[in-house]
Amino acid sequence: MKKTLLLILPLLFILGCSTEGEIKFINRTQHNLYFSVNGGDYALEGATPQQIADGEGTSQKVSVNTGREFLFWGADTKNVQIYLEGETFLIFDGNGWITETTVKVEPKETTRIFADPTHAGVKLINQSGMMVSRLYYFTDYDSTLRLLVEDIADGGTFFAQLPFSTNEQEFYYTFRVKFENNTEIDFGGPGDENANLGLDDQFLINLN
Repeated sequence: MKKTLLLILPLLFILGCSTEGEIKFINRTQHNLYFSVNGGDYALEGATPQQIADGEGTSQKVSVNTGREFLFWGADTKNVQIYLEGETFLIFDGNGWITETTVKVEPKETTRIFADPTHAGVKLINQSGMMVSRLYYFTDYDSTLRLLVEDIADGGTFFAQLPFSTNEQEFYYTFRVKFENNTEIDFGGPGDENANLGLDDQFLINLN
């Protein structure tokens, strides 16, 4: 037995033991959060108004291999590249809005990432039986027609983050859907309270 132990100890010293850390994503928006870590794709549902009011949210943990821990020294901090965006959330890196960043993960520790709303948003669910060839928007203070996306297939879903309306600058969105047969339908506009999108509000277009 003693010989066996003596053989195991040098082997552990040489090879070490695999260690892990965690990234915990906390969604404090009312809408879905999407993220990718080490090739795995995840979707985290939005929080309830009560959870948000309590400073909480929905959450999910992802384990990350941080390398090997040896007998006399531990594993190193690992830099992990992630993709992260929500239907009303984007990362601001000091220069602009981004969807990819690097986080530091410590062995046997949990790195917490809080996603608080940064935008309003629009979401289109296409069950119309036709291709949506274009989705545009304009507002009552800026009539410029702006293209959001092209070619949303039947059965497809699209979302986009948008600037939000405030008490100081209140405005209404109009969304224009153009189908593959060139017919167009407008949604929202002045008079539609659902089109006055504040922070974390989302305009839902369900085509069926």
